[in-house]
Amino acid sequence: MQAIHLALDQHAIRFTPDGKIAVIDAITALSDLTDAKHIWRGLSQNHPEIITLCDTYHFKKAESTPVANVENWEKIQGFLFEYLIEESLTAVEES
Repeated sequence: MQAIHLALDQHAIRFTPDGKIAVIDAITALSDLTDAKHIWRGLSQNHPEIITLCDTYHFKKAESTPVANVENWEKIQGFLFEYLIEESLTAVEES
């Protein structure tokens, strides 16, 4: 089986053959930011337990990336929204 590619707006989201979502792709699509790896590093530092929610998958012609099943992606998404809100509030306070 091959990996599946889905586009959300202008952002491609990859899925493994068994249906796991590429976490960095999903963060990019949901946050509409190009530096999803920076967000992932921040999330991983603030909530190290999210790393255990992921597996690693090597897509063709790409580096290995964290992937998560639907249940774990929903947990990561909760952390993501919390993180983005905190970042937005910090940016407002600093301006």
